[in-house]
Amino acid sequence: SDATGGVFLSTNKGATWTESDGGMAAGDPALVYSIATDPNNLATMFAALRGGAQIYKTTDGGTTWAASETGLPPGAEVITIVVEPEDSTVVWAATSVGLYKSTDSGATWSLAGFGGRFVLGFAIHPTDATRIFVAVDDSVGLYIPD
Repeated sequence: SDATGGVFLSTNKGATWTESDGGMAAGDPALVYSIATDPNNLATMFAALRGGAQIYKTTDGGTTWAASETGLPPGAEVITIVVEPEDSTVVWAATSVGLYKSTDSGATWSLAGFGGRFVLGFAIHPTDATRIFVAVDDSVGLYIPD
């Protein structure tokens, strides 16, 4: 009942919750917008913080977090994070200024497409990781690769 935002962890199917955002900059935890888990290592997660180009990563199940934003443009809003299921060193971030990709588990990021456009969402095909789906906020809408 005293929660004001941040990342919370339950180890008993939601009966109780513990704040778990150690390492996030003061004031940042209240802005957590999206969380993605590495499907090959459940102790590794990424948290996107709304209101700035900030992504945090944990490798200890959420006990501690470290910034993982090198290469994201200042002020970009991170909307969604997706970890590739077949190669979890590849992480995607849909942002307010394009689609960003990391090939080193979030250590660095680079623009992968849709530069300057608001990417609303992103999904990887469940059986074919080479097929990605991107939703953008413009007149075109949803991009599906051939």
